[in-house]
Amino acid sequence: MAPEQKPQNEDEQFHPKGTVLAMVVFVVLIVALWGYVYLMMLSQGATTP
Repeated sequence: MAPEQKPQNEDEQFHPKGTVLAMVVFVVLIVALWGYVYLMMLSQGATTP
């Protein structure tokens, strides 16, 4: 008997959901940190040399 072979198109349908989730969390974290720093700078007002 020949060993069973997986269809070749099975590899093409693989979607790395964990990687996409990690990237989304990373982008949201970066945007949140930049927003926090921006609001902090706005609350301190402009500085004059």
